[in-house]
Amino acid sequence: MHPHTQTRFRTRTRTRTRTHTRTRVTHNATNKRCQLNSLAEYLLTTASCFHRFYGSERVLGHSRQAQRLELCRAVRAVLGSGLHLLGVTTLERV
Repeated sequence: MHPHTQTRFRTRTRTRTRTHTRTRVTHNATNKRCQLNSLAEYLLTTASCFHRFYGSERVLGHSRQAQRLELCRAVRAVLGSGLHLLGVTTLERV
């Protein structure tokens, strides 16, 4: 093979590799952004559903108080973990 042909081949191969790597990084970033958007939508839906429940149903003093308090704790844990994954700090008490 001619020396100039080898150089062009190596340059073309390196360029393809860099382009492929850049494409993969862009794809990974887009995929991560989509996952974060999906997580944010899930958390918003969960919070909205819980807000409706809490506004319309008694928790304290209800015959199933223990189960309802457990539901409150579970929602708190899910929302807290999800917000942490999004990089949002939460308050312990309001």
